[in-house]
Amino acid sequence: MPRRIPDRPTAPPGLWERDDMAAALADRDMARVIRIFRQRTGASQEAVGSLVRLPQSRISEIERGVNRVEKLESFERFAEGLAIPSHLLGLAAEPSPSPPPARTPKPSALATAPLPARPPASIRRPVRVDAGLLADLDQLTDGFRRIDRRMGAPAVFRDLAAHLARVQDLRGLPMTPTTRTHLAEVGSDVAALLGWQALDMDQPKAAWQHLRLAAQAAREADQPTLHAFATAQMGYLPLFSGNARAALPLIAQARTIAAQRTSSTFTAWLHAAEAEMLANVGDTTAALHALERADAAMARAAAGEERTPALAHFDASHLLRWKGQVLGHLARKHDAEPMLRAALAEADPTFVRARAGLLLDLATCLVQDGEVEEACTVARKALEHARETQSARYEHQVLVFRAHLEPWSDTPCVRQLDQELNDDLPEAGPITWERQDVQ
Repeated sequence: MPRRIPDRPTAPPGLWERDDMAAALADRDMARVIRIFRQRTGASQEAVGSLVRLPQSRISEIERGVNRVEKLESFERFAEGLAIPSHLLGLAAEPSPSPPPARTPKPSALATAPLPARPPASIRRPVRVDAGLLADLDQLTDGFRRIDRRMGAPAVFRDLAAHLARVQDLRGLPMTPTTRTHLAEVGSDVAALLGWQALDMDQPKAAWQHLRLAAQAAREADQPTLHAFATAQMGYLPLFSGNARAALPLIAQARTIAAQRTSSTFTAWLHAAEAEMLANVGDTTAALHALERADAAMARAAAGEERTPALAHFDASHLLRWKGQVLGHLARKHDAEPMLRAALAEADPTFVRARAGLLLDLATCLVQDGEVEEACTVARKALEHARETQSARYEHQVLVFRAHLEPWSDTPCVRQLDQELNDDLPEAGPITWERQDVQ
C-alpha cells in the first residue's frame, strides 16, 4: 500500500509556555518534549517524524529514552519542525524572512543562474522556509510519484519540472544552514524522479541532466544514499541504449559512495541493479553473486530503518521480481518463472508501469519454455499497461520481445499481437517532448 502522509499537527496556543514543557525545553529533554507535544496535540509518532524528517522508529526511540538527542542539527530539526521558539532550546534566533540578507548565500548545486537580488517571481511574498514547508514539498513530490506510477511520466512531467523550479527558487530566501541542507535533499529527490521520467519517455539528454543535478544536490546535502541512487540511475542510460558494459563503472562508483553510510534496504537495491547490468553483459557468475548480496542485505533490513522516498516501497516482493528478471535474462527460466509469477501475484496494483515490465519478463521466460500462446497473451497485457502509462521504454521493449517470436509469425496468437502493436502507432519519427531541457 502507498505510504500514508500523516496530517500535520500544530502546537496549541501557550504550549511552549506551560511549566512542564518549559522545564523540558530548558533541560533539552526531547523525550519529554515529544511526549507533552503528542499529549496536547493528539499527534502520532509518525506525524511528529514527518515534521522533523525522522522515521517513526527514531521518534519512538527518543520518546522511550533509548536514543537521546544531543547534536545541534537534531535540536534545530525539532525547533523548525515543531515551531518551537529557538531561544527556548538555547539556539540562535532564526533569520527573519525579510528584508533579504545583504550577503548572497553560497552557490550550490541547485542554483542554475545567479541569485536574484530579491525573491524570484515565482515567490510573490516572503516565505518562511522551515521544516514544515519542506515536509509539504516532500508530500507534493510523493503525490507526483504516485501519479507517475499509475498514469505515467507524461501525466506529471511538466508539473514536476515546475515543482523542481520552485524548490530551486527557494534557495534565494533566508533559512538556517540545517534547512538549506534539507532543501538540497528535497531537490535531489525531485531531480532524480524527473531523470527517471525522462528515461521512460526516451529523452536521454534530459535524463542525464536531471540525474546529474540530483547527484550534485545530494552531495551538497551530505546524503550518500541519494548520491549513490542518482549515480546508479545514470547507469540505466547506457543500459537502455544497448551498452550495458558502459553502465558498470557508474554502478561501481555508486557502490563506493554507498559504502559511507547507507541502509540495508538501499544496499539490496544497489546490488540488484548491479546484478541486472552484469546479466546484460553476460557475466553469469558475477550476476548471481550480486543477487546473493542483495538477498543478504534485504535480510538485514530492519522494519523501521530510514529509507529514501524513492525506495519507500522497495521490499522483498520487489526484489523477487528483480531476481526473476535477472535469472530470466540468464536463461534460467525454471528458476525465474515461479519468482515472476509470485511477484506478479504480490505486486501493488497501483504500480501500473512497473507491471508492464514484470509481464514482459514473464513473457520472455514463457517463450524460452515454448509456451508461445501464453507468452503472447502476457505480452499483450504488458503492451496495454505500457500504453496506459505512455511508457515509450516499455512499448519499445514489447517490440524487442516480438523479434523473439519470429519462428511463430504465422500463428494466430502472434498475428493478434502484431495487430495490437500496429494499433495506435505514431505516424513517423521518435517520441518527443517539448521541454527536454527543463532546468
